[in-house]
Amino acid sequence: MSVLTAWAAGKFSGEKIATFIKESGLADKIKSRKLVIPGYVAQISGELEENLPGWEISVGPQEASDLGSYMKMLVA
Repeated sequence: MSVLTAWAAGKFSGEKIATFIKESGLADKIKSRKLVIPGYVAQISGELEENLPGWEISVGPQEASDLGSYMKMLVA
């Protein structure tokens, strides 16, 4: 529920995430251009795609307990 709270407060948005990735230099430290966002905020995926061209944005599960099986599915 904290993801929804942050999103509702305007602290977890596509623009803010993209700005963090760009300003932190994260893109220079990783080879992959894949980002998984929590399922509860799937609506920001389009904003992320606009702000992070060349990145693959995936919507993960809503519950953290489902993250393990979701990650196994991505690797398979």
